[in-house]
Amino acid sequence: MSPQSTRRIRVCLLTIVLVSLVTSCVTEPVAPTKREREVSVTKVPSCLRCPVYKIVVFPDGEVEFTGIEYVKRLGLTRGRITPEMLSRIDKALEDVQRYATRNRYAIDSLADAEIVRIEFPSRNHSIQTVEFQPVLSGRPIDALTKLFSAIVEAVKPFGWLR
Repeated sequence: MSPQSTRRIRVCLLTIVLVSLVTSCVTEPVAPTKREREVSVTKVPSCLRCPVYKIVVFPDGEVEFTGIEYVKRLGLTRGRITPEMLSRIDKALEDVQRYATRNRYAIDSLADAEIVRIEFPSRNHSIQTVEFQPVLSGRPIDALTKLFSAIVEAVKPFGWLR
C-alpha cells in the first residue's frame, strides 16, 4: 500500500471517529416535567418610602433577596424556603401561567399605587415578564397577587422585609 493510500485511510477513519463523537454528544431537548427555571418578583419603586426589592425563587427552594430601599436587609442575601412554601409558590404559578396573557395590568392614573413585576417561565418555557398593580382586580391580577403573596410569605421568616 502506498503512503498516500495509508494517509487517506487514516484521514477517513479519523473523520468517522470525530463525526461519531460529535453526533453522540448532541441530545434532544427534554420538556421539563417540573419547573426548571426561577421565578422572580420585583417590587418597583412607586411611592415615597415603599420597600423596593427583588426576590428570586429557584426550583430547589433556594431564594435570593436583593434589598434596594426601605427594607431591613440591603444588598444580596440568600436563603432556602421550606418545601411547603415552594409547593405553594408552584401552585400559584400554575394559575399565573393560565391567566396572565398580557405583559401589563396597570392603570397609569394610579401612579402612587404599588407596582410589582414578576418574571416566570411561561407554558412554552420562555420567560414572561408581567407588571401589575395589586390594587386592581380580575382573574389575572388575582393570580398574580396570589403568587406575589406566596413569595413574600415564603421569605418573611428571614426578616429581610420591614
